[in-house]
Amino acid sequence: MATPETERVVALLRERTEEAGSVRAFADQHDTCHTYVSDVLKGAKLPGPRILVALGLMKVISYVEIDGGRP
Repeated sequence: MATPETERVVALLRERTEEAGSVRAFADQHDTCHTYVSDVLKGAKLPGPRILVALGLMKVISYVEIDGGRP
């Protein structure tokens, strides 16, 4: 299931692949596999470190307390 954050990353990836001219061109520029980039764009895979670095991003996981920590 895609989160809003993942959807924003995919939108940025789509923009950058268009700027590069193609998925293959973007992948070649960032030393990654074009099929992996394509899978991320289709939502079949999550963006990993190599794609995140290429986009100038990093993954951050955080947990916040809700309702005093009780379910």
